[in-house]
Amino acid sequence: MIRDGDAVAFKLLYLRYFSKLCKSGFQKIQNEKIVEEIVQDIFFDLWRKRQELDANQEIAAFLNALLRNKILHEWRANSIRTKHVALYSQLNNSIIDESLSEMHSAREIQEKLAIAISNLSPQCRQAFELSRYEDLSYREISERMAISVKTVEKHIGKALKILKLQFKEHNIGQNTPKNRSDPSRHIYIALQTDE
Repeated sequence: MIRDGDAVAFKLLYLRYFSKLCKSGFQKIQNEKIVEEIVQDIFFDLWRKRQELDANQEIAAFLNALLRNKILHEWRANSIRTKHVALYSQLNNSIIDESLSEMHSAREIQEKLAIAISNLSPQCRQAFELSRYEDLSYREISERMAISVKTVEKHIGKALKILKLQFKEHNIGQNTPKNRSDPSRHIYIALQTDE
C-alpha cells in the first residue's frame, strides 16, 4: 500500500516504528537529536523511494538495515569531522605560534635598528632618517640640513656601512626576504644603497 502512495498506511508505519528505531539507534549513538534526525531521514527516504520497495521484503528488517547503514554513515562522518577539527586546531595553533614568534622577532629587529640608528652621529642619523623615513631625495636633504649633496651622500653611505656591519652578525638585511611578512624585510629595505 505504501508503494502505491497510501499516506495513511505510511503514517501508521511511521507511528509503529519511529520510537522503536529511535530506541535501537540510541543504543549505538547516545545523542537523541542525531538519532531522531537519522530516523526521520529513514522515513523520508522510504517515502521518496516507496515505488522501489520490494513487496515481499519484511519491513521491520528493512527499516533496521536502513538504520544500521545510517548509523555507520554517521560514525564515519563524525570520525572525519573529529579529524578535521583536530587538524584545524593543530594548524591554527601552529599559525598562532608562528605569528607570535614573527611579531616578537620583528619587534626585536625594530628595537635593534632604532638603537643602531640612535648610535649614529647626529648629522649622519638625521640624513639617514630623512632619506629612509621621510623619503626625501639627497637634494631635499641637503637643503633641509644646509649641507652639500656630497656631504649627504657621505653621511648616508657611512650610516649604511655601520648599520650593515651591525646587522651582518645577525644575518639580517643581507638577502632579499622572500616573504612580505618576514620581520627582516624592513631592515633589508632600509639598508639598501641608494642608486
